[in-house]
Amino acid sequence: MKLLVKDNFLDDIDHLRDRGLQSKYHYSEDFSVDVGWRGYRTLELELENDKFINYCGNKILEEVYQFFGIKGYSITSHFHISLSKTRETLKNFEDKKYHFDQTEYAGVLYLYPNPPKGTGTSILDGENNKIIQVENVYNRLVCYPGTSIHAPTNLFGDTMKDGRMTFTFFISKGWDWQS
Repeated sequence: MKLLVKDNFLDDIDHLRDRGLQSKYHYSEDFSVDVGWRGYRTLELELENDKFINYCGNKILEEVYQFFGIKGYSITSHFHISLSKTRETLKNFEDKKYHFDQTEYAGVLYLYPNPPKGTGTSILDGENNKIIQVENVYNRLVCYPGTSIHAPTNLFGDTMKDGRMTFTFFISKGWDWQS
């Protein structure tokens, strides 16, 4: 499995985290339908047409283009926070947290300084039938094929400021936020 992992990705990661902490979130359990994610998530950040957020998304897109040798894709992103209590939102959370995304590529940029060990991302490598565990490291970019089965390895925190925070993104053909 080809897996992109790049440390110290953004020069201004603290600014991105601050923006995430100031954002408006929606709680997965407040929706009347299953939204496919658990915890707290913002709407698509590209809809805000914010210069700094667009810069971050474009930098991720360029890195993914180079690493996977692709072109002509678009990105959509969200700030996402999961707390310890997020486990309670899904019966048998540890078994049912694994999922895949209906997009060509997906990933996260970790946004919590000094996170507990074992709180990164677990990805099933179908070729070798094993779980790859990527550790949660502040300012680490992780990207994988969206159809790969994956999940957060573990969750932590009790508040929006001390929970597992990521800049979550999806890369696909067919989206065009510029129109």
